[in-house]
Amino acid sequence: MITTGSNPADGLRLENELLAEQVRELQETIRAIRDGEVDALIVGKDGGKKIFTLQGADHVYQEVVEGMSEGALTFNTDGLILYSNQFFSDMVGLPVRDVVGTFVHDYFLSSGLSDLRMLMADAKFRRTRGEIILRQSSGRQFPTLLSMRQLDVEGLSVFCGVVTDLSVMKENEEARVRTIELTRANQELGQFAYVSSHDLQEPLRKISTYSQLLETNYSSQLGEMGNRYLRSIADSTLRMQNLIKALLSYSQLGEQAGPTLVVDLRDVVAQVLSDLEITIKETDVRI
Repeated sequence: MITTGSNPADGLRLENELLAEQVRELQETIRAIRDGEVDALIVGKDGGKKIFTLQGADHVYQEVVEGMSEGALTFNTDGLILYSNQFFSDMVGLPVRDVVGTFVHDYFLSSGLSDLRMLMADAKFRRTRGEIILRQSSGRQFPTLLSMRQLDVEGLSVFCGVVTDLSVMKENEEARVRTIELTRANQELGQFAYVSSHDLQEPLRKISTYSQLLETNYSSQLGEMGNRYLRSIADSTLRMQNLIKALLSYSQLGEQAGPTLVVDLRDVVAQVLSDLEITIKETDVRI
């Protein structure tokens, strides 16, 4: 306590004035920190508060970190976030002021917290990294790569981490895998169509051959109705052969571009009616 002469009241008055001045200075420092005029971290240490300020060359590094296209974090051994750059705050969907002072565990899925603890344990000895799912304030989840290293800053152990968004890379990888799978499926389908068309052509070739033999050797004995039936068999056989060839050509469209032709739809309709002749008669359908 400060005293002046024999009057203790004067000493108390002077001490109060000094304390008031210290409070004003502290309030001004806190205001400057909040307003961004002074860059600092206020952390608990040894049962009290300690201020770490960024001065001189440290500002250069801060500018680099703030300009990164990745999230940057500093947090203590308890996971308390001491610093966050703007990119990380954008990743989690919160302002920087609402991120600082929270815990890093709050931004990752509970299923990945064991991985986070393992990374923190390894970071004591070397720079370590691992994939972990980050959770936004909106509830959206996406994969990230968390790289970190434990450092000693003025006697305080802190973790410096970099968070990289892997969602685009994962989407591109999944698209690449789907493309490979689709290409393989198309190749298998093309092989199946080729083998099937070859196998189906053989019995049709046999039907066509024997139909021609019947027409050549027994046309006079079959009569008008029998010859008409025989022509229907021959036409249907030819139609089936053409359909099989068309199916094979269709299965190969992805491999090579075919010619563009003008088609008379009246011919298409006539062919369809011919293919469905029996069904039309059985169901008494009027076209």
